[in-house]
Amino acid sequence: MTTQHKHKYLRFIGYSLLLLVCFIVQTVPFMIKIGNAYPNPMLILTIIIAMYEGDKIGTGFGLASGILMDLVSVNGSGFHAITYMLTGLACGLLVEILVQNNIISAFVLGIATLGVNSVLEWLFKSLFSGLSINLYFSVYFPSAIYSLAILIPAYLLFSKIFGFKIRYKPPSGLPWGKLSHKSVGVRKRDY
Repeated sequence: MTTQHKHKYLRFIGYSLLLLVCFIVQTVPFMIKIGNAYPNPMLILTIIIAMYEGDKIGTGFGLASGILMDLVSVNGSGFHAITYMLTGLACGLLVEILVQNNIISAFVLGIATLGVNSVLEWLFKSLFSGLSINLYFSVYFPSAIYSLAILIPAYLLFSKIFGFKIRYKPPSGLPWGKLSHKSVGVRKRDY
């Protein structure tokens, strides 16, 4: 087994342990509740892993996170498994094809995915108990904001723990991804 394979396995063991820690933090109700808002560390971890590892691994960890959440949810319908899996897929694909992996991208992806997931969860749960916009603005919206506030420190901590260097990687699917410093007349040290 090569050193690269050992690092890969150790990284995935670390991801799995983080997944279990986030699951415990999210399911113990008295740990980190502020008012009616609960953070969503499982979704935050799914976003970050998808940003660093890509769409396939992001999808797998999103599915694993969602299944764990569905195991403890009241209706256990598979809602979390589907939404977390799609979140991992979308974030992984966007970072691989369109955006850079940096703090700004993490914040923008966090706004989009946490916003969409909070609206979907509110709609899904409101189907069973009646649609109430007050419920969204008293529980789901503050929870999304709370989770977004945790995303950036979690992103930075994740990059420190797993030794990732945040660097520029041009998107491979776009024409400027193939440009070099020589072809555009820029000195290499300027960027």
